[in-house]
Amino acid sequence: MACSLSVDLTGFSSGGARVAPVADAGGAPDAGVDGDVGLPPPDAAPVKCRVGFTGQDCTTACADGTAGPSCDYRLALALDIPVSGRWAAAGDVPYAVNRTASVGAFARVAYVLRLDAEEVWVELDAFTTDAAQLGVPVDRIFDVPTSNMVVRSYAARQPDILVPTPGSIELWSNCYGEGADGAYDSHDEIGLTEPDCYGSMQLHVGGSPVIAFNRWAQGDSYDLGIGRAETGQPDWTFAQNGASFQKRRLEVYVR
Repeated sequence: MACSLSVDLTGFSSGGARVAPVADAGGAPDAGVDGDVGLPPPDAAPVKCRVGFTGQDCTTACADGTAGPSCDYRLALALDIPVSGRWAAAGDVPYAVNRTASVGAFARVAYVLRLDAEEVWVELDAFTTDAAQLGVPVDRIFDVPTSNMVVRSYAARQPDILVPTPGSIELWSNCYGEGADGAYDSHDEIGLTEPDCYGSMQLHVGGSPVIAFNRWAQGDSYDLGIGRAETGQPDWTFAQNGASFQKRRLEVYVR
């Protein structure tokens, strides 16, 4: 069981980003049917902007405290994740921003994890009506299926999932063990009698982790990852890799 083991990205931006026209073998963009070089075909993938940017060229910044393709998600929480520590109560989590008391009603939630130059945006139907329960789950358990999850990724191990898809969340402070498949993934077995023991903040789509932030109740180096881990446990349990990232930031938005 996981209990057996005894970044500031403020201003983060790589500029506007978008899905670019595909280049031919000579390096030039394909011409459109009307001969205009650089125009994508009619069925080209939609523009996909970095978090906090919008517009056809992805250079229009959303207003402060908003994000999403239409800039209609409101920032509720932001956390610059330290390398290590132990959180056993809500007041232990050192949020840089906490607007949960003022964001109002919401039907959708979006989580953003940034690790150095990589980032991922995961949005889903709300699984609670209380914005204060959307952050690091130091004092609550959500081990439930979710609906209409959409992923916009700028990370090597995580593909986009742009068609709303069922998923699941594993949010708790408890220790946990691998499920019936013998791996730590989207089917972990929570130790209900072991609160404040290890900690899991995981979002999964199609049985595979998209965001993982674990071990924050243990008292030492955190587990962090975007997408499925290539080595070790699929959901980054036991990775203790927090120090390998210079910048570590978690944000939660609502709409």
